[in-house]
Amino acid sequence: MNKFDIAIIGGGFSGLSVALSLSVISSDLSIALIEKTDFLTKKKVSDGKNFAISNNSIKLFQKINIWNHLKDKSGKIKNINISDKNSPLHLHFDSNSFEGSKQMGVMIKSHDIYIELCQKIREQKNISIFSPNSYRDINFNEKGGEIIFEDDSRISAQLIIVADGRKSYFREKFQIETYHKHYDQTALVFDIEHSECHKNIAYEKFFPEGAFAILPLKEQNKSSIVWMVKRDIKDVYINFDKENLTRQMMKKIGSDLGKVSIISEVLSYDLELIYPKEYFYQKAVLIADAAHAIHPIAGQGFNLGIKDIMILTDLIEENFKLGEDLNSDELIAKYSKFAKFEAKKMILATDNLDKLFSNNILPVKIARDLGLAITDKIPKLKKFFIKIAGG
Repeated sequence: MNKFDIAIIGGGFSGLSVALSLSVISSDLSIALIEKTDFLTKKKVSDGKNFAISNNSIKLFQKINIWNHLKDKSGKIKNINISDKNSPLHLHFDSNSFEGSKQMGVMIKSHDIYIELCQKIREQKNISIFSPNSYRDINFNEKGGEIIFEDDSRISAQLIIVADGRKSYFREKFQIETYHKHYDQTALVFDIEHSECHKNIAYEKFFPEGAFAILPLKEQNKSSIVWMVKRDIKDVYINFDKENLTRQMMKKIGSDLGKVSIISEVLSYDLELIYPKEYFYQKAVLIADAAHAIHPIAGQGFNLGIKDIMILTDLIEENFKLGEDLNSDELIAKYSKFAKFEAKKMILATDNLDKLFSNNILPVKIARDLGLAITDKIPKLKKFFIKIAGG
């Protein structure tokens, strides 16, 4: 039976990222990566999905040596305008207020990130790939976990990192108590082309039915749309042809971007909040979407997963260099404490923002608009929000 220091379940964005982050600690650190699909041979194509990447997350991309290949494909977010519907009162952030950076974040196509992660994974000699492969069971003991595959072959690892997504099979199999909240919203996600330049400005407009975001891509005449609609009428929007969908979209965009057309597939995602009671089970820890799913109102879901990876990597690196167990109860407890703290902050922020901007009662709307205008005039308060946006 092959023995590893770390085994990672899941070959998505977080699984590949944590594998690479750990692999650079030392060539002597042995890592197993388990993925049920044949992800290294399956071609990843552009699908209209993009990620908002914070400056803090860029640090991880630099560490695992993929940033140099991604920076020229990224759209810089230099300014953010936040408004309540089309109110003249708004909150404005610009990168000049952002210390140590010329941008507040970047937009990168998901398939560009995944392609670079896969390429880097192929190059790492201390990462063993088990793909396509699924596990049937895991036997835990004080030394770690024994993973039993569907074909009855086995591997063992001191620590198991679970990165199998928001519909985590691991959470379900080991009955980890998890809080679920289904938002009455569906996100429509797609790319647009427009005749006027976006000038690296991101817009987020709040409507009673949900937020509407316009996010700048690399090309000045292309942007990403994240449009939240009521879940009970989502099929109406999904079944629109592009002409009718564009007509509805223009009511929210206005005239700032000139003539607009949809240039990608329209994807849809039902929104939900997922939060497990614990971020660990015996000698396994949960990361990224397996550990939390949040409302995308602040565009921080991907970045929150990267924070998990950075916290866990730092703790494992410390124990590795000190010659201590990589699955010690202290390490697992520290990870759970620190990662849950970061998640709770973001969950409270995003959940309450959704409640605030979904309320169309007139006194609340007036107070909301005035709050945006007041915040825009208070530098210290703006810096607080900018710090959150930067991860």
